[in-house]
Amino acid sequence: MTPKQKQVLEFIEQYRERQGYFPTRREIALGLGLSSVSTVQQHIEALEKKGCLQRPKDREARSVEILVPETQARGEIPVLGRVAAGFPIETFTQDRRIAIPGWMTPKSLKNLYALEVQGNSMRDEAILDGDVILVDRRSQARNGEIVVALLNGQATLKTLFKSEHALELHPANPEFPVIQVGSEDRFEIQGVLLGVLRSFMNRTAFPRETSHA
Repeated sequence: MTPKQKQVLEFIEQYRERQGYFPTRREIALGLGLSSVSTVQQHIEALEKKGCLQRPKDREARSVEILVPETQARGEIPVLGRVAAGFPIETFTQDRRIAIPGWMTPKSLKNLYALEVQGNSMRDEAILDGDVILVDRRSQARNGEIVVALLNGQATLKTLFKSEHALELHPANPEFPVIQVGSEDRFEIQGVLLGVLRSFMNRTAFPRETSHA
């Protein structure tokens, strides 16, 4: 399951919990900052094939209702600090843990940790300011993976691109520059992104209607 597919699933579950009914595809697109309803439809179809979603067969094709199987927390992992999805900042240690849905995790939680995201440089990967990311702790990453990296002692969240002669950390927002990692820089991969946790309870994309006296 890709990070964006996970976010679509999380959005549907949390929207249902908050509003009491399921979101439309347009509401999903608006809530996640996706460019089109067709993009949402592609994610929904992929999630259906993976058994994470199912649409009721007795409804019209344009039905807004999506049935989501119940998910249970697999366990808790530590939130180790904050990582910048903008310019690098230092991580910090705090006494906090977060419950992780079983469908998001591998069999073992041993090498997993979470970080809070600060900044919007990974916006086009649907990773937003205030999100909590799930990270697999490892020191190696494949080309094109989103990594948590320490660069000269500061942590940042970027997509890793490497070639024979260059190592770059790419944002997913054209307002931010590509970070060139030079031979004189101290660079270390701290982990690879597994998923994104987002609470929509405090967001105002879909405020409840209120009556006025």
